[in-house]
Amino acid sequence: MTEMAKGSVTHQRLIALLSQEGANFRVVTHEAVGKCEAVSEIRGTALGQGAKALV
Repeated sequence: MTEMAKGSVTHQRLIALLSQEGANFRVVTHEAVGKCEAVSEIRGTALGQGAKALV
């Protein structure tokens, strides 16, 4: 299995688990930008909330 496929399976399992447990979450798809400030702007959140996006 390729690394990309492994990541996809892990992502799907995580989404399924969060949904099953009734977690409040959202998936934001964006290009890799590499800067916390840019990602914060894409997410529409404060810069200090970035830790929540690490999962």
